[in-house]
Amino acid sequence: MSKDFIKKIKKRIKDKEIFIVEGEKFIREALFENSFENSFEIEFIAALKDFTAPGQNVLKLSEKDFKALSDAKTPQGVLALVRRKKFEPEQIKTPTIIIGENIQDPGNVGTLIRSAAAFGASAVFTKNSADIFGAKTVRASAGSVFHTPVADGIEIKTALSHFKSRGYKIYAAAPKGGKNFFERGKTVILIGNESAGLSKEAQEQSDETITIPAPGKAESLNAAAAGAILLYEAYKTNL
Repeated sequence: MSKDFIKKIKKRIKDKEIFIVEGEKFIREALFENSFENSFEIEFIAALKDFTAPGQNVLKLSEKDFKALSDAKTPQGVLALVRRKKFEPEQIKTPTIIIGENIQDPGNVGTLIRSAAAFGASAVFTKNSADIFGAKTVRASAGSVFHTPVADGIEIKTALSHFKSRGYKIYAAAPKGGKNFFERGKTVILIGNESAGLSKEAQEQSDETITIPAPGKAESLNAAAAGAILLYEAYKTNL
């Protein structure tokens, strides 16, 4: 594999045309076990060892070339280049949606996606959040990015206006001062940046503020922990 070819691949990753999935488990999820009408399209699979996948082109690479593509500290020996699947807020129809505003830690973004998948919700992220198909995010999602609709790069005002027009109630998460329960019905949960919280624009467009009662001494929960608790509570309310 030439240096020019690797450079082209890295540029396409940077331009968000494609993303890399590492490890046999995630590759098979992308190919066969995702929940969408159309599977994710894999351009090719690169491997250090023998690896087969029906209908897929598998390239055997040298260790040097493989490491040039891999983002992992300990590469698993097989990776795939996958075309991005774009979702718009209009395509999302789950009864519960979590919107992350300016969530810049890929670990938190991936965990929110994983929690959304666990509780039958969808996840939406604003423009300044971590890349939903970045390698660290995909790993933190434990493959859930292949099982739940996820939209990113959205404008908060546009998304909230759209969901309100479809009958969703908007709840803004805050460390203090909010109610501690959801009402039955279609729900949007807003989670903000850990240090800055939600923007004024997001707060003004919300219908209610929601707070997780926390009697302990921790100052606050991180975005992923708070999101998981709130998604569970919204799910439980609508059982």
